Amino acid sequence: MVTLQSLAKLLDGQLFGNPEVEISGVASIEDATPSQVSFVLEKRYQKLVAKSQAGVLITYEKLDAVPNQIVVKSPRKALAKTIDLFHIKHDNLPGIAKSADIHPTATIHSSATIEGCVVIKKDVKIGEKTLIKAGSVIEEGVIIGQDCEIGSNVTILRNALIGNRVRILSGAVIGEEGFGIHTEKGIHHKIPHLSSVIIEDDVEVGANTCIDRGLLRPTKIARGTKIDNLAQIGHNVQIGEDCIIVAQVGLVGSSQLMDHVTVGGQAGIDSVIIGKNSTVASKSGVTKEVPENTVVSGFPAQPHQQELRERAILKRLIKNATKKREENPHEV
Repeated sequence: MVTLQSLAKLLDGQLFGNPEVEISGVASIEDATPSQVSFVLEKRYQKLVAKSQAGVLITYEKLDAVPNQIVVKSPRKALAKTIDLFHIKHDNLPGIAKSADIHPTATIHSSATIEGCVVIKKDVKIGEKTLIKAGSVIEEGVIIGQDCEIGSNVTILRNALIGNRVRILSGAVIGEEGFGIHTEKGIHHKIPHLSSVIIEDDVEVGANTCIDRGLLRPTKIARGTKIDNLAQIGHNVQIGEDCIIVAQVGLVGSSQLMDHVTVGGQAGIDSVIIGKNSTVASKSGVTKEVPENTVVSGFPAQPHQQELRERAILKRLIKNATKKREENPHEV
């Protein structure tokens, strides 16, 4: 149990209400009980407040008729810290499961955990306190740093370099051969990919995401980048620091994302450079270079405000044309 006073101190928030109220957990605003804390992350959630049974709400501004609340500058940061506070952490005991298949040349730190049916091939190095979950395959020459979590049924292919505190979720494939072909007389021939993948510190790779190895230079994911589930990162792609790649994004081979780029879900990047601090809206198709500090949308992608204007113009043209046909049905 945590008192409201201690929770407010942890979150560096402003307390309104009874500081001695005790909280035992965290839940959604719809499902929270009087012993739980919930969140009003933004204005659209305020309509749920009146019906909520939560013992305390954490919010971005003071709300009327809420007896216990903590006002914070960043509700999402507070959400992460609160979940971490109440989340039950299951410490994995270090060691290697009997069913794991470990090559004798592999080097595994004594504090690492290797679960059942993991396959670790020759010359692999696994760092301190790293967890490899059941069924994963780590191929020859792979180096994995410390405090990493490799989910179940992950495949990391030869010579990939994985930094510290990296999370790779279940089913991801790191370092598979890229899709490179040449065509001669109508016949497609595979081009072997000789390089690897580099994933720097504090990167997260979502479930069932694929990151292809490079042809002659490594595919690289820089420090702090977060990649959602079901993304496709092609060969030779270079992703900068602290980027956000949302689900089902496709980066064609040799695409480049500079630092702090955000790519919305189901967007496609076609071997171009996306400038620093830029945003690619969901479902966009980017076929030309995007300058720094730019928001683009649509297909082909263009500056977002321009696309909105063109949509509005097209909508008016269609409306006017429809009205004209209705008024003059016999005109061609």
